[in-house]
Amino acid sequence: MNPWDPTRWSGVSSSGCGVATAAGLCFASVGTDTGGSIRYPCAANGCVGLKPTYGRVSRYGVFALAASMDHIGPMPRTVEDAAILFEVMAGIDPHDPSSLPDPVPSVRAELGRGIAGLRIGFDRRYATAGVDADVAKAMDRVLAELTQLGATVVSVTMFRDRQRFVERNGAARDALREVLALDQFHDERRRRRV
Repeated sequence: MNPWDPTRWSGVSSSGCGVATAAGLCFASVGTDTGGSIRYPCAANGCVGLKPTYGRVSRYGVFALAASMDHIGPMPRTVEDAAILFEVMAGIDPHDPSSLPDPVPSVRAELGRGIAGLRIGFDRRYATAGVDADVAKAMDRVLAELTQLGATVVSVTMFRDRQRFVERNGAARDALREVLALDQFHDERRRRRV
């Protein structure tokens, strides 16, 4: 139940985490995100959700919904707390072969830098098709605020046909093959454990 208004939506599968965090029942929580399960509950309940880059946070111990799409991330009340938790959670894990070996960046050090010079890609058709008019207006206000803070909003077009995108982009095709091979690897490891 949404802690701010019980008549409002509280989100999807990690909604319990979002509700508990927003209601102050915990300092923060950890959610899993395959298709929005960190981001939606945080947006609905008024807390911060971070879906890290794939492999940046170990998925070890999490029941996979879609191994190549699952992400683990913090769900605190502030952006600074999200940065602190991310820095603690991120890093290589010998139990998760998909975890990234790269050094963990100091995200918190970047917080005070602002967004001047940041480029934000925005596909108006994709973002507003079938969306309530008030939501579309709210997006426009956010884009105006981001521009006022120094960001540049660039018009982009999202591919609506994944197969066509893969066929046109050799690097994406190769990456998709690697992801599918990784999924098969994880599936085989899970079968061997049973």
